[in-house]
Amino acid sequence: LVGVAETVLGQRDRGKLLWSDHTCNEIAELVPKIEKLRLYRGRGGEIMRAAVCRMIECLSLVKIPLTVKQQVRLLDSIDANLKHPNEDIVTMASNALFALMRSYFPVGDKGP
Repeated sequence: LVGVAETVLGQRDRGKLLWSDHTCNEIAELVPKIEKLRLYRGRGGEIMRAAVCRMIECLSLVKIPLTVKQQVRLLDSIDANLKHPNEDIVTMASNALFALMRSYFPVGDKGP
């Protein structure tokens, strides 16, 4: 997942995405698929949480086109990770939250 996240970050070419809308949508749906499979539990759960946070951060930095439903779903994922007892995961979740807010929930001089 971290490899996909870093690849997403590297595939931005002068403001234009190099992938089709279908591919972007498949990448955006990785986080909900991970949650559906409950990969946060058991061995490697903390690593998966950190990877999901990095994925959301990279998606946001590149500004992959997301539906409002996808944006809210990613926000819910971050919210769940902000409550985690591991400080490293909370830090990564806060980085993801910052990137997500700047990219998809902008606030202008006159408010949202």
